[in-house]
Amino acid sequence: MAATNDQILAAINTVNRKLDVLMSQQDAIDTAVQALTAVLTDVQGDAATLVTDLTALAAKIQAGQPVDATALTALVTTAQGVQAALDSATAQVTALAPPAAG
Repeated sequence: MAATNDQILAAINTVNRKLDVLMSQQDAIDTAVQALTAVLTDVQGDAATLVTDLTALAAKIQAGQPVDATALTALVTTAQGVQAALDSATAQVTALAPPAAG
């Protein structure tokens, strides 16, 4: 049985609607990836700065200079919170698209 023009047009419209949904989802994914890339680049820069700062603090301590540990103590607590949040978010994203078994 041959499809009528109306049936073909209805099928094309259905495909177009589904394609619009997929494209919208892809746009959201692309935006999220760009935002996460920017955040992770910033975190990487902060981590490099902290390594430099911690090395300088260690040198001060070895030289016998006093160091106020208040900021370091606060940083540890904050960093642990960031780590826990990132671990949780990573697990949620990994659950959406588990790595291919290899």
